Amino acid sequence: YRETGVDGVVEVRDSGEIDAASLSFLMPGDGVASSTLGKLMVPGVIIAVVGFLETVAVGGKFAMAARYEYEPNQELLALGIANLASAIMSGYPVTGSFSRTAVNAMFGASSLVACLVSSMIVLLAILVLLPVVKYLPLASLAPII
Repeated sequence: YRETGVDGVVEVRDSGEIDAASLSFLMPGDGVASSTLGKLMVPGVIIAVVGFLETVAVGGKFAMAARYEYEPNQELLALGIANLASAIMSGYPVTGSFSRTAVNAMFGASSLVACLVSSMIVLLAILVLLPVVKYLPLASLAPII
């Protein structure tokens, strides 16, 4: 740290006030200059391609292990719809979750009910833990994303 000029204690900012009311519907790109939108196209395409490849890799691996048919086109359609919903809610890009898929496979979950249950747990955690998250340093939230 001394080489970069950081000496002593550095102020660590917390996340600030976060409440469930901030989960609202917005039009994607609202308030963003058109010149900025053009600059975001290439990174957006890269995020979409990497997310799709990650999801296909995870889905293909678990489909092969469980010996069921896997359709990447259906996965692409589902990711597109999920990302449209995420954009309207000002969310992050949606991809498949290797960890959640691994946990479901470990517990023997084989139906969409498992996805519904894990989604409800995540939603409940968001609503219950938001008051606690505001005290976390911003840097501690980076690995979560």
